[in-house]
Amino acid sequence: MALLANSDPLTTAEAEAFLEIVLRQHEPVYLEQLSRLLLAGKGPRQILDVLQIGAAQVLLETQESLNFSISQHCYEYCNTLGWFYDTFEHPQRVKLLYSAAAFLNRSAWHQKNIGEGSTYLAEPPAGAERMSQPQLLERIMAAIVALDGRQAVAWTKAYLTSGGDRQPLVQQLALTACRLGNDPHNQEIAQCLLEDYAKNRGFDRDRLLLACVQHTAVHRKYGDFLECGRRFGRAMGVASLA
Repeated sequence: MALLANSDPLTTAEAEAFLEIVLRQHEPVYLEQLSRLLLAGKGPRQILDVLQIGAAQVLLETQESLNFSISQHCYEYCNTLGWFYDTFEHPQRVKLLYSAAAFLNRSAWHQKNIGEGSTYLAEPPAGAERMSQPQLLERIMAAIVALDGRQAVAWTKAYLTSGGDRQPLVQQLALTACRLGNDPHNQEIAQCLLEDYAKNRGFDRDRLLLACVQHTAVHRKYGDFLECGRRFGRAMGVASLA
């Protein structure tokens, strides 16, 4: 199929306009825009990068701990589709791009209809510009463990704005997500976001890191959510979070 040979990336303006349509408008507008992008030579994998960023945006717009079910499953699908694109040369895989766009559109509208779908301005905390990279990382992780999504995202924005090395942040987020909770199906979402951060070449892939922070801090926890981490730490001689 000729469209599978497309490889042009979307410009920032094209990506932002496409996400505005996918997240905020109804069918068939986003399907028509997807077709226009493909016919203009934009690569299917490059479009999927943008859809993953859109799915991360829906996670960021989810504020209540009980309301992540749809948004996290949508992101998980976009992650799996990335793996499928990178692993198989299936001749029909462009069709799955339309499924991803439809899933993301429905997820965004579902969240809006249950009272989600808005973000808060996460301004860097006062004095953040004078802190070192390790100090900022410490603040990020402390806010996540405190289940304070607003502060965790704000400190992460401060870290990213400062030009901090992304690799230590990725490592700390991966470790914290593993320790923080006792439901692996929820904990894996952070790993999906971090995996895609390493692969995604979209216009704003840092949004994947912010969504990872938001989801890890805010998604529903069960019982003593640090218990598993403490038990493993004692068994393996590894320091636990608390």
